[in-house]
Amino acid sequence: RRDMKATWKDVRWSEWKRHGRCKSKDGGWEGRSRMRRVGRERRRGGTSAWTVRAWPEWTPGFDTETLVIEGTTCTVAALLAVAVDARPRGSAVPSLVETKASELHGRGLFAKANIARGTTLGRYPGRRRTPQQMVEKCERAPRAKEYVYQTEEGVFLDPTDSEGKLSNKPGPGPPWPFPVQVEMALANEPPPGSGGANVEFQEKRSDVILVSTRDVAAGEELFLDYGTRYSRSGYA
Repeated sequence: RRDMKATWKDVRWSEWKRHGRCKSKDGGWEGRSRMRRVGRERRRGGTSAWTVRAWPEWTPGFDTETLVIEGTTCTVAALLAVAVDARPRGSAVPSLVETKASELHGRGLFAKANIARGTTLGRYPGRRRTPQQMVEKCERAPRAKEYVYQTEEGVFLDPTDSEGKLSNKPGPGPPWPFPVQVEMALANEPPPGSGGANVEFQEKRSDVILVSTRDVAAGEELFLDYGTRYSRSGYA
């Protein structure tokens, strides 16, 4: 539209100059009157030769190839957004933590180097699941409840596979090509009479991160309070 306005302005000025500036006084008046008449015809929807010459020809239409490309792009972007939101989470700082056999229970999480208070050590692994989805999975794979983490919003992080075993490729769920780190799921609770937990979970947006609550020496096992929402019915 901007180009159209520019074209109309150029034509109007050229006709004004030809009829109003380059002729006699009467001719100039005639030229200005004629331009006013043409302007009124344009506003009223007239189709005089003056107005037709003032506007470039334009025929509306659709580029089928462009529409197909744009539609495909939007579809792929939407599917990618869904896949990213449903992706399994999980990370660990390899220079700070490691997993090895624990004297307390199975495998545990240990400090690989000296850790200062307030240090982020990683993110809890798993796919986000609703309570109903988690109940259905635990019915099929009861072992899954040993590692699942329930957030304050009531969403569950499930780091297990379809059989309920801890896995770096949790499932079932939409395909995701990258494995996740599951070290944070191996932190044990502190035994009775110990110094208590030295790390804690903090929820930030859709992630649950593990943060040290005090200075931890290298080689020390990291203990975590699982909270009141965790079932300890399987404890000996």
